[in-house]
Amino acid sequence: MVAFLVIDSSQESIFDSAAAASFDKEGLCTVTKYLDSFPFPFYLVLQNMAALPSTLADLIRQWFELMRSTRD
Repeated sequence: MVAFLVIDSSQESIFDSAAAASFDKEGLCTVTKYLDSFPFPFYLVLQNMAALPSTLADLIRQWFELMRSTRD
């Protein structure tokens, strides 16, 4: 499993980022939140670096639970 780790900033958060999604025939742009079309299926957004060890531990625990549930 590959998990993408995003180190976020409270001043310029990835949650506030937007991207141009498409243009219609009239040239009008449709804007969506960046994370709505994030290219990685598994990702973590971390704003507090002190929480990194516990966040990674939760990620590993959830991965093991997912693997165990798919075996049943």
